[in-house]
Amino acid sequence: MNRWLKRLLIVITSAVVIILSLVGQLDRTPLAQQEFYRQMMGELDTLKPTVYSSTQKIKSGWGKVSITPDHPMPMAGYKMRPVFETVHDSLFVRVLGINNGARSFYLISVDLLLFPPSLKEKLSQRVT
Repeated sequence: MNRWLKRLLIVITSAVVIILSLVGQLDRTPLAQQEFYRQMMGELDTLKPTVYSSTQKIKSGWGKVSITPDHPMPMAGYKMRPVFETVHDSLFVRVLGINNGARSFYLISVDLLLFPPSLKEKLSQRVT
């Protein structure tokens, strides 16, 4: 009985210590009076964004391509999985391109669990 009482006391003490370590005082200082806010506002005031003439037109385009394999292959995950037999959701690559007359920007979205660094390098070489 003494052993159980000792273990119970250790568990209760540990729980109290953990709970007390998670409790803290709330900082209710207004945002405008906080140092990080003043510093960020100061940095924003010194920014000089590039202004493009209003005669330049913005062009945009988008595309979507299925990258779902056409043959069974192993799937990624937390453990080795067998090859798939059916497709529940197809995998796609989506690209949004925007050109403001001076620069081009691309937003690339890929339905992959892992994005291989070698694929990133190939994309970087092709999109300059």
